[in-house]
Amino acid sequence: MMEFVNGLVENYKDSPPIPIGSSKKWSVSQLPDFITNSIFIDCTEITDHAKDTAFEEYADRNTPPNSDVILPAPHVGLFVDISNMGANTELPDPKNTNKKSLLLCVPMSEDLPEENFAVLNCYLKEDVLPRVIGGIQTKIMGGIKVKSFVLDKVTQEESSDYQTRVDSSWVRIAAQLLHLVNKPRFVIKKPFGTRQQRRGLNRGGGFAVDAWHKITWNVDKPVSAKDAYDASYHKLPLHFRRGHWRSSEKDQPKSIQRENGGWYTWIEGYWAGHPAFGFKKSYYSPKKGAA
Repeated sequence: MMEFVNGLVENYKDSPPIPIGSSKKWSVSQLPDFITNSIFIDCTEITDHAKDTAFEEYADRNTPPNSDVILPAPHVGLFVDISNMGANTELPDPKNTNKKSLLLCVPMSEDLPEENFAVLNCYLKEDVLPRVIGGIQTKIMGGIKVKSFVLDKVTQEESSDYQTRVDSSWVRIAAQLLHLVNKPRFVIKKPFGTRQQRRGLNRGGGFAVDAWHKITWNVDKPVSAKDAYDASYHKLPLHFRRGHWRSSEKDQPKSIQRENGGWYTWIEGYWAGHPAFGFKKSYYSPKKGAA
């Protein structure tokens, strides 16, 4: 991850101010500052699980982001490596695409910046510009936070339908990674690399010494469950219980009118079990009309 991130800064530092995405204030030449002021989280170990559960939870693209999708720092870089992922109809085959990328999460509003942010997909390839794929938008409605996924308008105008679908999937995978990162019951955040490596990047690249982290599964003794509905979690392997739509009233802040004309509220999914007892694989099976 360290070499990859440092390579991105080297690629972008001499770039002209080419605008990226719909924001008129962002350009490629600004990315070195964005990156060096970020914290970095190596998500290699949890990416496959986040991908599977994201496709399960967000099979219906009207499903809003989970309330735990929050940036743990003002700028966050999620490092992912899909080299060992199986083929999936929602993402390009890893054999035919860039296998590693940094999902750079950057605030796009001064209001609730940790919950209003864009996701840039950055590849370490000289002829590939960083791609603003979309992000998370949060509004206060009736005193309640209402989240939604958004895709970048300019990026999508220049994209095929297939690429738009891929971008939509990556935004949701980023959301699921953040959801997991913010669950210390299931994952542990550790320093990445040696202290000597971190200090070297601090001196040579301007990165903060404590900016580098690695997320691993928490396979130690499970802590007590705080949620009553998950009282038996310690007896089960980690698995995801997907959310569902519940009929609601039109005037409820989180209500959404669906295709059948009815009004519904999304009941969030959640993780149950514990990684200390293994993992229960989720299988995503897209259904016609679920987009």
